Amino acid sequence: MSNLHSVVYLSSSFGLLPDARLEALLISARQFNQAHQITGILLYAEGTFMQCFEGEKSEVALVYERIKGSSQHRGITELMNEPIKERSFPDWHMGLSRPTASELLQLGKENWSKTLADQSLEGALVFRLLKNFWRRSQ
Repeated sequence: MSNLHSVVYLSSSFGLLPDARLEALLISARQFNQAHQITGILLYAEGTFMQCFEGEKSEVALVYERIKGSSQHRGITELMNEPIKERSFPDWHMGLSRPTASELLQLGKENWSKTLADQSLEGALVFRLLKNFWRRSQ
């Protein structure tokens, strides 16, 4: 049985992040995530973050605590925190995309906690929307 877990959250940054600061944040996250075998994506639009990250449950918990304690975020809203059967972003230690504010708002309004009866995140409509957005943005 898999011990994989995934978290999706929304948060606000303290002000708009200039490109250089966002890039520095991304580099730090990628290094940390690679060391802890965490994969996922980060969306950023006009001061709002949405992140989906996945990995072994204990490592995901460690990363999530780091995020909650970060001075980069405020008002973290957890959209999903559930076990998964397999990684959806296995090749991305932290991919970054910049959706429009309305696209991010739409993703944030979806029902993230509703998954299929077998708890397959892959089957959840909102997650398919997120993956489709990610593919289009590459």
